[in-house]
Amino acid sequence: MTSRVHLVLAFLLGVISMTGPSHAQSEDLSEYLWTNRPLAVFAPSRSDPVAGEQIRILSGTRACMRARDMVVVEVIGSDVMIEGAPSMALKAATLRQRYGIEDNKTAVLLIGKDGGVKMRRASAIPLQDLFETIDKMPMRMREARLQMESGRESAPDC
Repeated sequence: MTSRVHLVLAFLLGVISMTGPSHAQSEDLSEYLWTNRPLAVFAPSRSDPVAGEQIRILSGTRACMRARDMVVVEVIGSDVMIEGAPSMALKAATLRQRYGIEDNKTAVLLIGKDGGVKMRRASAIPLQDLFETIDKMPMRMREARLQMESGRESAPDC
């Protein structure tokens, strides 16, 4: 009877470990592949002027960003925020290493749905530059065409 209890417990622990938070999301942005275009803002601290300016530029543009499947990823110090909410799964060190950003450096990266870096700057990226870059992407052009054919507009005034 004891060995049967141990076997059941071992099985349950295995199931829990496979479905727990460590496997729910990856430590990098791979979960966004083919579904979103992350805009990653890297800064050493919350007081970084470039990060603050980029977030200010994006404020009030939710509908236009959503139309382009954009998601904002802030990597500030050792913290990672997705759309303003803390992420426990994403690791700042992993993201910095993946995109070659040193701990004390600031960078803004537009990442395509294919995972490739489409734009990289050490300064804030103007909204017009972001949207024009995305709107010229073949995948985005196809998405916009399909939205128009189905009678849905991508977003008002975008």
